This record gives sequence, structure tokens and C-alpha cells, in this order.
Amino acid sequence: MPVLDASRASLVKAGALPALAVCLRAQQEVREGRDASAVEALAVQVLAAVSDPETELEAMVAAGLVEPLLHLSRYLAPSRARKLAVQTLGDIAESYFTRYAIAELVRAQPQYAMEAMDAVLLVDGAAYDAAERECWRELTRNCELRTDLYKPGKPWYDPHSGEFPFVKELEQRWQEIREEALHLREELMVAWPEKYLYTTGWDVLGFFAFENKLEGPCATCPKTVAMLESIPGLQTAVFSRLKPHSHIKPHVGYYSYSDKILRVHLGLIVPDGCTLNVNGQRRQWKEGEVLIFDDTFRHEVWNPSDTQERIILMFDINYTFDEETRNPDFMSITKRQREAMADGADVPALVTKDLIQQLQAFGVTTPHNFQQRPDTYH
Repeated sequence: MPVLDASRASLVKAGALPALAVCLRAQQEVREGRDASAVEALAVQVLAAVSDPETELEAMVAAGLVEPLLHLSRYLAPSRARKLAVQTLGDIAESYFTRYAIAELVRAQPQYAMEAMDAVLLVDGAAYDAAERECWRELTRNCELRTDLYKPGKPWYDPHSGEFPFVKELEQRWQEIREEALHLREELMVAWPEKYLYTTGWDVLGFFAFENKLEGPCATCPKTVAMLESIPGLQTAVFSRLKPHSHIKPHVGYYSYSDKILRVHLGLIVPDGCTLNVNGQRRQWKEGEVLIFDDTFRHEVWNPSDTQERIILMFDINYTFDEETRNPDFMSITKRQREAMADGADVPALVTKDLIQQLQAFGVTTPHNFQQRPDTYH
């Protein structure tokens, strides 16, 4: 059980001194197996400190105030107290240092990695409820804060290197694709199924999913689909729309799928400031230009515009490069998963139940190249 180890001065600087006694009492209650009613009081104190503009949240982390909440969120049984502990962590993360400062804590205290993942993603009641409904493993998988924030490897690829011959035609004819994107049929647009990755504002029009063609949407955008079908190794393709003030939280691709592909984006409608962060390296889309990145690395997206939507064409192509440049943690887990499920043989993409249900709604009734993920990853 961790004990706060900080000077009075650092606690005062963090605005955390009033919470110290409550925090220690909460720890004592957990040690003695009693209901940790003090967690609620601790949450109130921490949130008060966070809402104070004078609070220096880096000092709060340095003072160790976050650490007991991480501990309590692990050891409390599902209850109001545990929910408050996790949500308080999430509120802190959203307020300022998000996953970055928590990652610093995890570097020093790696035993709290899984709780730190909760803190980043479980920032509202709906997300917490989803975690309690057996989605917790998927939520924490996507944060991937085990021991460090960034992974070695090659997250970005040069679209004009000559290794992607389809790029030239896409960029020459991008306005034809944009014209179809400007006339999307709203009844065919669907919210991205994995809603724990965003609050609102992300929807897509799917054309291909794991090589399965979605005939209805494809019929509405014939020029776009014709260009997509000319691209060798096409796996999945969608129009992706992100509304103003929207944020897609950090996530990685699907096991037994993303290790086989690279992701391609073509900017169609791009407000100022729209950003894609892959493995800590940021890029901004430009209208009519292609970006290519490795989906095995953690990535997130922002549209900070007040009024304008961001629309891109997003698709996946077969990966044909050196596996040594990929996210090593992701590749290791995919390998273990295959060994556990099929004695090392290839297995289809491991996707969420929500995504499968959405594909079924578009007529993909016989799964091809995908299956529901296991309850527990190996």
C-alpha cells in the first residue's frame, strides 16, 4: 500500500493539503477491508483542487496525490466508491495533463499501469458503465500505457516515396472524391461503433470492411468506389467525418488485422488546426493530400474548429514492409493471440461486438476476415 511521501510545501503548492488526511484514512479503510467511504471525500477534495486555477497539477502528481486513487481503483470491489475513484482520475486527466503526466507516474510506478489506462478513458458515466459490461479490456488495451508513452519504430510513411503508386491518381482526382463526400446521404452515415473512443461527433460512411463490400453505400459514391477498387491490397475504406470540437481518444488498431495493413488518409474538407497524433508525432491534414501511417501505433485526432466538419477518405492497404519497424508491443500481443487461438496460424481480425453488429446492419451477415474479439486477450 503506497503512502504519500511529499513535503508540506509541495502539498500546499499542489492545493492538496486538505486531502491528505482523507487520503490516508481511505487507504486505512481498504487495508482493513471496510467500505472505503473516505474515497468520496477524497474525490471531492481532489476535484476542488483541480478546479482551482491556482492549483499546479504537476505538483499534485509529484506530491503523490494521484497514486492512492490508482491504488483504490484497483482494489475496491465495483461500487460507488470505486466509480468515484476512477472518475476522479478521469476528471484530473481531462483537466490538464491527460495521459502524459499519468504516463510519467507509470514510468515511476509501473504496477499502476492498468489503473492509469482507466483514468485516461473512463471520463464519464457511460464509459464507466461500458467497462463494467466487460468492455474494460478493450478500453485499457487502447490506452497502452504499460511502461512508456511512445514506442520505437516507424509510425509515418512518405506517400510520395514511389512505394505507393496509387497516391498520384488520388491526389490528382481528389476533387471528384470531395464532390461525392459533399453530398453524403445522412441516412447511411453511422456513428463509429466504438463509442468509448469519443463523446460525440464521429460518423462514417463505410464502403469496404475487411474486404467485404458494403453495396448500399458503395452505390452512392461510384467515382470514389471505382478509385478504391483500383488500389491493390485494399482492405477497409470509409468516408470519416468529424464534427467541430470533436476529439477521438488515443487508440490502437485491431489485433490480427492492423499488423497486416497501413492506413491511408486523403484530406477532403480540412478546417485549420485539425491534427492527427501518431506515436507522439503530429501531422495536419491538407485538402487534396495523402497521409500514410502505421495503425499499430497509438493515435488520436482533434477537430478544434468552431463551425466546420473535417471529412477525409480513410482506407487500409496491405502492409509489405519490414516488421521490425512496427510497434513492438502490438506485434508481440498479436503473436501471442494467434498462438493461443490457432496454434500460431493466422486468425481473422479481432473486432468488437458493436462493430460486427453494425456490419450486419449493412448486410454483412457471413463474417469474412473478421471475428469477435475474445473476452480476454492473451
